[in-house]
Amino acid sequence: MFLISILWLILNQTLSTFPCFVIHQFISKKKFISVTLVDLIYRDTIIYIYLICLMSSTATIHCLSMNNDNLTLSYEIATGYSVLISFFVSCLSISLSFSGVLRLISVIKKSEAAGLQLLWPDNIALNKIRLVSVTFSSIFPCLMISLFNAHPGMFPLFYETESTSFVQDIDKNFFIALYLVSPCSAIVVNTLSKIFSKLAKRNIDQQVNVFTIYESNPCISEGKVTISLEATVGIALLMLFGFLPSYLDRVERLTFFFPIQILLLGLIIPCFAIKRNIKIMNFMRQNYINSII
Repeated sequence: MFLISILWLILNQTLSTFPCFVIHQFISKKKFISVTLVDLIYRDTIIYIYLICLMSSTATIHCLSMNNDNLTLSYEIATGYSVLISFFVSCLSISLSFSGVLRLISVIKKSEAAGLQLLWPDNIALNKIRLVSVTFSSIFPCLMISLFNAHPGMFPLFYETESTSFVQDIDKNFFIALYLVSPCSAIVVNTLSKIFSKLAKRNIDQQVNVFTIYESNPCISEGKVTISLEATVGIALLMLFGFLPSYLDRVERLTFFFPIQILLLGLIIPCFAIKRNIKIMNFMRQNYINSII
């Protein structure tokens, strides 16, 4: 059983490489005039997704490969894995929050300049977002562990022998709940962005075709960015509700439910993003599939 799960995780990670690579290359090779700051943020997020799945798969395989009866790792190794996973999850969540806020401002003010250029030119803005994401994500878990002994959510799965739910962990140490702030923020701002985008489009559809703020320039449209808002909300929701299987048996989580989450995040969501964007589909066919055939 453990061998099947290990092979499954390796296969998941191998298969997820291709869709993540396709999305990254599509954004990297887009014409300069058509690339938005949101696109550049999504190029970073696809890397964060891949690294989250890579670290999660590695940690799970490490647990399943242990010779001890409890499939547990040492405190130091479990802490290292959980901190690295938390680091990439935090970077992903903060990046999605920035993209959601910029989209939301653009929709509300009906101007791409008001939202996408709020942080100055794209290259400078992207570096600012990277700096904030990496700095916060590096410092936060270290402070949480050193000051409050609050380890990231994956720590009990890798270290403790008994299965405990995320709610039980919070009951023991309330500061663990602070790890939910980043994914919750990403969900809220991207959901609001989606709602306001729908409302803006509905208002435009009801107007006479004198001018269009959604399809032409002043307001960012769904078709102008690589990844849909549905996919971004799905990513954030998966990050937030990843604790739900914590109510189940620990071995079942390691062998089945955690690999399912990795599959959804690393393979299904990138494939969904590609399927939803006809331009990426054509790019993939022309550059990779047709060349092989």
